[in-house]
Amino acid sequence: MKSEEWIELEHKVHLQTYKRYPVVLASGEGVYLKDIEDKKYLDFIGGISVCSLGHSHPEIAEILHKQAHTLIHASNLFYHPNQILLAKKLVDLSGLGKVFFCNSGAEANEGALKIARAYHFSKGIPEKNKFLAFEGSFHGRTFGALSVTGQEKYQEPFRPLVPGVVFGPMDNLDKFLDILENEENLAAVIMETMPVEGMGIFVLPKKFVKRVREICDQKDILLILDEVQAGIARTGKMFCYEHYEITPDIVSLAKGLGTGVPIGAVLARDSVASHLKYGQHATTFGGSPLICSVSLKVLEIIERDKIVEHVAKLGKLADEVFDKWLKEGLLKDYRGMGLLWGIDPVKKTEEVFNRAFELGLFVNMLGTDTLRIAPPLIISNEEFEKGLNILEIALK
Repeated sequence: MKSEEWIELEHKVHLQTYKRYPVVLASGEGVYLKDIEDKKYLDFIGGISVCSLGHSHPEIAEILHKQAHTLIHASNLFYHPNQILLAKKLVDLSGLGKVFFCNSGAEANEGALKIARAYHFSKGIPEKNKFLAFEGSFHGRTFGALSVTGQEKYQEPFRPLVPGVVFGPMDNLDKFLDILENEENLAAVIMETMPVEGMGIFVLPKKFVKRVREICDQKDILLILDEVQAGIARTGKMFCYEHYEITPDIVSLAKGLGTGVPIGAVLARDSVASHLKYGQHATTFGGSPLICSVSLKVLEIIERDKIVEHVAKLGKLADEVFDKWLKEGLLKDYRGMGLLWGIDPVKKTEEVFNRAFELGLFVNMLGTDTLRIAPPLIISNEEFEKGLNILEIALK
């Protein structure tokens, strides 16, 4: 079948909830993807920050094969070593106390919200149940995660949502802090450590994040950091919050933790996690032997191959190149760290996107003004520079 035939069939049988690019993918290797017509693309999307180790990584393929021949699924009625070892690894890396595994970023955020409410309920303060989130934020499309996602276009068709959510502006951080200090009965503040979807990637000031931590400590408000996209080496640190020299009470992870297999994780301080009791949260598929084996291998490779350091170096290169483009009048603005960037072209963003696509480079649009750049973390200097060169042609 040709691409057009596959696309026509998809339209007939699949819910039309995605605005897909007109490409039918057939295979991937490293930082490249091929469509069914055998056209090759350099991948600067990385499955939307998912494919941390690229496509068809041989060690990931090997561990999947090995574990599939050993034990694919085990009910959470039983213990299994892979889940325990992965939990220990994440606890050691994060400095937090306990982990709960699920299947996606939205599920991880659902778990984070439940832990926050359980914390205050267990302490005898059930009225302390509100959440503060950013206007323009994105935390997922399940009901709890959607309720703290500050974007009308996502929320409107699904009201009534979970009550008790207050929003503060991302473009007026002093006002956000004022709400945090004065709003009564806040259980938690939830925010992406690097907001991505709402403002087309936004790097929060260090002073602001530290002040949020201080106010939360003073008022016994939990700090939930959503690192579904920015976590696991994506910004040049294992966790994005390390840039701010703070530790959250709860952090949500997904995407790059599985490099393509479905995993989510909620990490919490011992003093917080202990308030979620037996039977109050569970999952059928979360933390399976197969998926945990992959995530263990992902973390092993990231540490062994010094991926964090590599990403930090490429981040500096990206900053230099984008600054040059800004001065040359190709960009209006750019924001980001490591290998997660948003750039705002002077030309119409859609034109730049389409030209890059024609030249064999995958990037993606955030809204109408921003292109997101989030290639696999294993991308070499040469491959990264090649992609930037293509992007420069598209910008001109």
